[in-house]
Amino acid sequence: MVFLWLIIINMKKEITGLKLSNEEINRITKDSIQEALVYLLSKKDIDDISVTEIVNKAGVSRTAYYRNYQSKEDILKDFSMNVFNLIFSQLDREDFAKDPKNWYRFIFTQIKNNARIVKLVVKARLYTAEEFLPKSDLTMLSINEQYQIFAMESALVNLIQKWVEEDFVLSVEEMTELCFKLFPGVGLFMNHN
Repeated sequence: MVFLWLIIINMKKEITGLKLSNEEINRITKDSIQEALVYLLSKKDIDDISVTEIVNKAGVSRTAYYRNYQSKEDILKDFSMNVFNLIFSQLDREDFAKDPKNWYRFIFTQIKNNARIVKLVVKARLYTAEEFLPKSDLTMLSINEQYQIFAMESALVNLIQKWVEEDFVLSVEEMTELCFKLFPGVGLFMNHN
């Protein structure tokens, strides 16, 4: 799979007189490894997947695998961070201070839209609240406010985990209402991202 992509990209570059950079090759290799693991995770548990299966599915060498990753968990963490960064990078584009419920609605909509990937991450339990939610700058807050935010983040991650494990039994709107009632102080959190 990677080999074919390299040929196609290299052909495009040769046409324009450019060469494929090491950075591009590494990105394609990592993407192929991640896609292979995600595919294999849809078939079986992470503990039942071998490095050989991953490299065969990805079409890369074991050397390329170990040049980029130390373990299967590293692959999934890298992949999940890319997904979560993509989801949460969009938070800056919205004005949630006007209607804090929209913050929850946005988060739950993004999680449901990326259900396949989020389910794999939750199933493998390779995340923490810090990885799952956007980073907060808490330096300007009091110790009590910092603890409130920490408690809210931890509780929210556990609610998200339960929601995902139960295959989204509640709608996005129901989750929004539930969390807004439980954590009306989301404005404090939003103002310090």
